[in-house]
Amino acid sequence: MYSYNIMEWLLFFYIYCFFGWVWECLYVSVCKAKWVNRGFMHGPFLPIYGTGAVIMLFLTIPVKNSIVVTFLVGMTGATILEFVTGVLMEKMFGVRYWDYSNCFMNFHGHICLQASLLWGFFSVLLVNVIHALVEKGIGHLSFCSIQVLGIIVTAIFSADFSAAFREALDLKELLISLTESHEELRVIEKRVEAVTSAIGNEVKEKSTETLVQLNKALENNKQRVVEYKEKMHHLYEATGNIRYYTRSMRLLRRNPDAVSGRYRQALKELIRQADKNKRNQ
Repeated sequence: MYSYNIMEWLLFFYIYCFFGWVWECLYVSVCKAKWVNRGFMHGPFLPIYGTGAVIMLFLTIPVKNSIVVTFLVGMTGATILEFVTGVLMEKMFGVRYWDYSNCFMNFHGHICLQASLLWGFFSVLLVNVIHALVEKGIGHLSFCSIQVLGIIVTAIFSADFSAAFREALDLKELLISLTESHEELRVIEKRVEAVTSAIGNEVKEKSTETLVQLNKALENNKQRVVEYKEKMHHLYEATGNIRYYTRSMRLLRRNPDAVSGRYRQALKELIRQADKNKRNQ
């Protein structure tokens, strides 16, 4: 295991990123009954699978003669990786790109028993079957070919990851903007309710001067409600024709089950508006 050089490890990483992407796309596409280009990135890479595979190889190849130990070690290492990655991504971007909340024995929706068992199974399959074939394929390449291929794929991967990272930040900024607008709208609507209630009381008390003031305040607040609703409408409509929002929507289309605890309502409305824009195209 330790005879691999850095570029060979990189190629292993990219290969397993690709295998993970194929698996996720097929699985999600079958579940959704339509093709879904799954993942955080645009291209055929799922970094968590590549990282998980490399970690599994480091941890399990020394004990590959024991299927049980390979299963347990691989399951534990991959589960920890999935949990840490999920927590960090949610804190950084405000969105959970996979969610096990409805699965049996899940922990904060980031990991669950079913996924952990699958990681263990994949560890055994990887170490005892898949990696031997991958290693054989890489072994047929010359040292120069490995270096050139590694540099090219690294450049493509880096550019793709940078673009996806920017999209995730765009999405977070959009969700923050929509959430703040929702909060401001709720505050204004409460003021309208309070003023309306006060007007009712003043009518009973027949205070004309105060009633005029309250009516004026009511109209002002109603106008602000209309303005904020128009503002949010334009933000939602913009998802179909402004590059900034379009980038965010591409990320959501690759992750149709994404959820957000912090920006739940904004994300739900954004997905709804995106579906509407898609139908109207």
